[in-house]
Amino acid sequence: ICGFVKDKDVSMALCAFPNDAKLYFTQAKVPRALAVEELCAKANKLGLQGEIFTEVVEALNAARNIADENDIILVIGSFFILEELY
Repeated sequence: ICGFVKDKDVSMALCAFPNDAKLYFTQAKVPRALAVEELCAKANKLGLQGEIFTEVVEALNAARNIADENDIILVIGSFFILEELY
């Protein structure tokens, strides 16, 4: 699950993701948030694929729905994303 703010080097962070990762793109409800559509477009340019979720909790629920007991769900990018989950 990933979402970033506009003023970060998103492309550099996305380069660290493996190409076969299952990504859930989202955005926090803060003015500094990078639009989820823009995040997805940046990821696609780097060969990464994923789904778009306008709500952070929806991204988490979708990840939980397909995860099995040996999977790890990583929430990464902005602390604003984590804030919406807790």
